[in-house]
Amino acid sequence: MATHSVTLKSYYMDSKLDSSCKAKLTDLCDWFDKLCDLGPKYGYHPESEKCIFIGDAEHEAEAKSIFQHLGIMVVKGYCFLGGFIGDSETTRQVLRNTITGFSGPTYKDPSGCEEAFIPI
Repeated sequence: MATHSVTLKSYYMDSKLDSSCKAKLTDLCDWFDKLCDLGPKYGYHPESEKCIFIGDAEHEAEAKSIFQHLGIMVVKGYCFLGGFIGDSETTRQVLRNTITGFSGPTYKDPSGCEEAFIPI
């Protein structure tokens, strides 16, 4: 996999191994193909129907045409390792939905402090 100009690769293991990659779309396709070819040799079996491509609107149509036949979901934002990756509008929408889920404009912290949540 070192032959590809991938910007960033990460591997996360809890009860199973997960892999992620940040790269140009064409390099990402090459990386995923290579992962599918080499992974089983090391006990890693990528399941494309559980994979998610997170990209911006500019690349959405191209990504769908490349990944849809594999069952890879193409989105503009998604939760990732306890955080969120996405474009500005999708991030705002997720924050609004999360904040709306609280019962009121303030949240009582067990330490006695109050925090105010301000919609963006």
